[in-house]
Amino acid sequence: MKKIYLYLISAITLCNVANAQNPVVLQQHSVTPTLITMSMAGVNAYGLIGSDDNLSKAPNFKFGGMADGAGITLNHPAVMFDSVVFVKGTMATVTGMYNPEGTYLYLTNHEDNLGISRMYLDETFKPLKGDWILNSNAGYWRLCSATMAKPEINGFGPVFFSGGESGAESLVHAVDPFSKPAFKNVSPDDSVYWDQGGQYLHHWGRWSTENAVPLHKDAYPGKVVIILGDDDFEGQGQIVMIVGNLSDFKNKNYNNVTVYALRKVANFTTLTGADLDKARFERGLTGTAEIDVEFVEIPNIVTMTGAQINAFCNANNTMSFGRVEDIDFRKSMTNPGAASRETYICVTGQVWGSTQNPLSSSFDPVTFTGFWDGTSTSYGNNGYTGFNTVATIPGSHVFAMSGQKTMFGRVYKLLLDPTNHLKGKLSIVWDGDAKNSNAGDIKNYLMNCDNIMATEDYLYIQEDPNRYSGGGTSTSTQTGCSGCPINKFYFNYENHDSRIYQYNIATGAVSIFLEQDHRRTASDASYYNQAASGGGSFANPNPTGTTSSISRPGDWEYGALVDVSAETGKPGTYILSNQPHSWQSLNYIRPDGGSRPTPQGYRLEASNLIVLSGLPEKSGTSMFSMAAETPTWHWFDNTTATSPIYSGKHFVTTMPGNYWVAYGTSMAKSAKKEVNLVAVTVSSTNLQEAALTEASFNISPNPTSGDVNVSFENMFSSTVYINVTGANGNTVATATVEGKGTHKKVFSLGSKGIYTISLTSGNSVLSKKVVVE
Repeated sequence: MKKIYLYLISAITLCNVANAQNPVVLQQHSVTPTLITMSMAGVNAYGLIGSDDNLSKAPNFKFGGMADGAGITLNHPAVMFDSVVFVKGTMATVTGMYNPEGTYLYLTNHEDNLGISRMYLDETFKPLKGDWILNSNAGYWRLCSATMAKPEINGFGPVFFSGGESGAESLVHAVDPFSKPAFKNVSPDDSVYWDQGGQYLHHWGRWSTENAVPLHKDAYPGKVVIILGDDDFEGQGQIVMIVGNLSDFKNKNYNNVTVYALRKVANFTTLTGADLDKARFERGLTGTAEIDVEFVEIPNIVTMTGAQINAFCNANNTMSFGRVEDIDFRKSMTNPGAASRETYICVTGQVWGSTQNPLSSSFDPVTFTGFWDGTSTSYGNNGYTGFNTVATIPGSHVFAMSGQKTMFGRVYKLLLDPTNHLKGKLSIVWDGDAKNSNAGDIKNYLMNCDNIMATEDYLYIQEDPNRYSGGGTSTSTQTGCSGCPINKFYFNYENHDSRIYQYNIATGAVSIFLEQDHRRTASDASYYNQAASGGGSFANPNPTGTTSSISRPGDWEYGALVDVSAETGKPGTYILSNQPHSWQSLNYIRPDGGSRPTPQGYRLEASNLIVLSGLPEKSGTSMFSMAAETPTWHWFDNTTATSPIYSGKHFVTTMPGNYWVAYGTSMAKSAKKEVNLVAVTVSSTNLQEAALTEASFNISPNPTSGDVNVSFENMFSSTVYINVTGANGNTVATATVEGKGTHKKVFSLGSKGIYTISLTSGNSVLSKKVVVE
């Protein structure tokens, strides 16, 4: 018992520093530069981790490439006994500590590594170690966007919903962030229906999923409503709704759900031709007007293939989009449930005339004015695009376009009915194709919206340009543009690297938030531009690491932008996933240890995560919409309690028995916020510890000429015995002190020499020496 006691005390002593008020320190932890350029004053950027970093507690861990969807949660808190003392079997103190493995867990999808990494951060927000919770054999599909569902926001979890996106037959993963790594090097006989341990959510349907986002728990009390984006570039992308009961999701039963797809409210029996197409395809929605939409149920979805689901959607006139990429809901501190019913959706455009964009001749042409530098040639989305880097735009031309989907993408708002989640209104927030003749208008330069993050007053919209300088192969000429091939557009909008734009929800004003930095003029330019053809899909990556060409504007893209304000205790703090596609070498092959390659082979890309601080969330004030809080310990006397019996590091009870502790933020917003329950059994027979602490025991002055003051704190109502002995061990003075609290005693020590003063209470013994001169 004595050896165990010493171990626990040392563990607590080491971690007491971490329990200081808000220990988080935002600073550069990575050896890799951030690879971004900030455009907004007051926002700072710090490199958190990159593929070149070695973590102290996991030197063999390699952070993968194409960092995309991500989420954070608190690690299971370890509870240890610091000072556990029983006086007459009635009183005890227990102390919780931070998890020595790391206070926070951060999960990241690595899109073309087909896996999910897990990083452990300590209480200062420094990465300590990492592992791969899913490698390519378990991840199986390209893993793009993701959402970490949490009890305080969504009412259940934590669970990481990771979207599989490798065509129409993909599934969504439900990953327990605390689970052991799933390294199963198997080759399934039937990859379409492969299942491993219930990680794949068959009952949600087969979609080429980008993200599956549960709304706030107060949006529809008692229900879980999830908006899913179908990034099906080979067919028709869908906006999908998954509905379940909150009680099921709390019990980790994620498959008792009903699935719906969005369609326009219309009498489809009377629509034909172009009118039917306009009701079914996204380009039938124009301007800023809201249209009524509804969600139609897809019955028996668990037995359907992805192709059958697409056929059902088409037969039932659900609305078809380009590639439904990312989704987020609006945040609010005062009314989070209502705010979350206002969702924003990025739909990526598709190159006109490519096989990914089946054209419909029944659509009326859409005409707009675009800029042209006369030099861009060849393909866009699917391959290499010739490019001229000049920013000047010498002229403009009018182009007529026909088709079902947009070229440069759109941002939509889906506003759900407050009482009926299956009804709502859909409208366009930002149309990338609606360009005008004003070369200074930032809105003209949206190059394919991809990921999105919503705060209370702003949208943060990320570009994924995909080299959209041109597209199509037809040699026919267009009406109104002599010599311009039809469906082949030479707009040189790629005069900038991929940006994140800040969009004011109330005013529609757009500002550049940040832009990627390819370091083309830096001394390390070749290091971050190693790939053949300078970027893109890298079907034939350059394995030698030598520079083939400097990456072109728009070659890189972004992944998730995750709010970590509550975890850091610092408002406006976010983590950005960065995908510098041309940063490649053989050093980055198969970082997950899996054996399943993508169709292009094993990817050789690296990537990095960046911490942003001071990100504006609410306009017109320096305050932020979501108040950040420093986590603490909360103590409960039963598992169903809605309020803690005590909040703080030290907990004193007069009743032996079972207690539970939760580590999280304050209980003001949500009972048992971020709860990870740990049972603590207090027993007067097997736990005994010190009533006295070394820190409170003081002797002064020391040395002394004769009189010495002894002070100490007794944590309990117990008897403390004070004993003073000389160098020969003989007792020269004694005293007895009763009761809890701070006590002082004065002793007169006449003879010169070294004395020992000891305090004893129960099993607690403290000793210090004093010199009399």
